[in-house]
Amino acid sequence: MVLKAAPPAPLTAHQKSFLRRLGHGLDPVVQVGKNGLSEALVEQLRTQFEAHELLKVKLAAKAPVELEEVVAHVSAKTRARLVQKIGRVLLFYRPHDDPDDRRIHLPKKKPKAED
Repeated sequence: MVLKAAPPAPLTAHQKSFLRRLGHGLDPVVQVGKNGLSEALVEQLRTQFEAHELLKVKLAAKAPVELEEVVAHVSAKTRARLVQKIGRVLLFYRPHDDPDDRRIHLPKKKPKAED
């Protein structure tokens, strides 16, 4: 019997804000180009998610796919969650499967404001 990984839990607004701050200075490491959403692209994404939990993906101007197609495809094939879209750049988060191997630890709750 093969067990499939559970779908990732949705990110809260506070967690997305936290991840956006971490991703602000990152450069895109994967570009969707003229070959579109090929299996080679998916493999490159999987490799990059093994090295990094937070990735920027850029959609080239000549890519034969739309931004929403990229979001759906990357999310489905890699179990990554979309954090942010700015223009043609997407920020995705996928934690490592082993909790001890994770580099990014998401906040559980938004801290309460000091009175």
